[in-house]
Amino acid sequence: MKQHRKPAEDQTAMQKKKTMYAILTLASFFLLSLTLYGVFAAGGGNQKKISPNVVIESSYSHPSTDEPKPTTKEEPVSPQTRADYLHPAMDNWQTLQGIPVLCYHKIADAKAKSGYDVYLTSFREQMRYLHKNNYRTISLPDFYAYIRGEKKFTGFKPVVISFDDGLKDYLKAEPVMDEFGFKGVLFIYPTYILSKRKVVLTPAQLKGLHARGHEIQSHTYWHPLLNRMSPEEQNKQFSLSSKWIEKLVGDRVRFLAYPFGVFDNHTFRELSQTGYLAAFTIFEGENLPGQNPYLLNRYMVVTRDTMSSFHAKITRKSLPIFSIAPVPGTPLERNNVIRLKIPRNLDKSHLNVTASGGLLSPRWVYQEKDGSLDIYPALKNTRYVTVTIVLRQNGNLYQNKLLYNVNQKQKVAVHPIKNRSKG
Repeated sequence: MKQHRKPAEDQTAMQKKKTMYAILTLASFFLLSLTLYGVFAAGGGNQKKISPNVVIESSYSHPSTDEPKPTTKEEPVSPQTRADYLHPAMDNWQTLQGIPVLCYHKIADAKAKSGYDVYLTSFREQMRYLHKNNYRTISLPDFYAYIRGEKKFTGFKPVVISFDDGLKDYLKAEPVMDEFGFKGVLFIYPTYILSKRKVVLTPAQLKGLHARGHEIQSHTYWHPLLNRMSPEEQNKQFSLSSKWIEKLVGDRVRFLAYPFGVFDNHTFRELSQTGYLAAFTIFEGENLPGQNPYLLNRYMVVTRDTMSSFHAKITRKSLPIFSIAPVPGTPLERNNVIRLKIPRNLDKSHLNVTASGGLLSPRWVYQEKDGSLDIYPALKNTRYVTVTIVLRQNGNLYQNKLLYNVNQKQKVAVHPIKNRSKG
């Protein structure tokens, strides 16, 4: 039989199809490479190193829907100063109820493998302590409403129990929390979940935890050092993470925990633009009404914590800061002055300011009349400066910490010891 040749146009169409298949294959390979890069860049999550008789007002029901639903109607607010309506609290700040947020990483059955492991027996003892002392867990939307001065809690002490990274150890902690009527918050980064490592929670397990009342929030997309990223890169970390989690559990993601506790002066804006209401550091202290929503405190709970140190952590008070300039995370220059507003009429003989873990003491001046505190940071050849303000009064220790980056392009200068002053 005589064979018929395909018309020239059919051959052209076939060639176009082959070219298109080749392009799609290369694109798929490229996307797969990006995902694998995110997993390995995250380092597998090991770079760091984290029935009651009281009626709780918050609700933990999470209806399953195809579209994510917002957990709060509030929109992000500027983090630069405390809300104006809370400024009168400067004179009554010691009467404010504070909320502690605990930060865990791993739960160990036997031998601890890192300083972030908390033994299961210790964890149960800590949960028993909280329950015995009338602490009850609250949801993050309720916590945020409290920060904005819109909600109060009576009849119990509110607390938030958080776990970072998304480790399967959380399944050991859940029955213990159930025993005391507690619910937790998991701050996860999706590339770690997608790595399918044995130590990591699976998407199905995360959905199950969410259905049982535990909150799933963001720890960025692959756990980077945010201060080494451009604003655009940070934006992608926040948006990709929230979209992945929202698609998985069906709820809006509005809260984030900073990887390594690090951020820069662009981070707040990018968080706000991507819909995040608040973010957590790893600085210790309670959280007060009017607190900067992107500088929330958490108590890191680690292996070496005894019940005595756990008690000391969770009862530590915060010294409120009512305005800050420059914004935390800003790269400090040699002549920068950090200007704060703290409570008025403090006894400055009980006030102290240190920097970089106390290695270098900055010069500072406090004005009792208006509560202004000017700090002249003692810069050194380091990437970060942590400024710690401490007040010891009536047997209590009040403190607050601020993180700044050091401009690595400049030659940093250290203030001479002889010029140090308490103002």
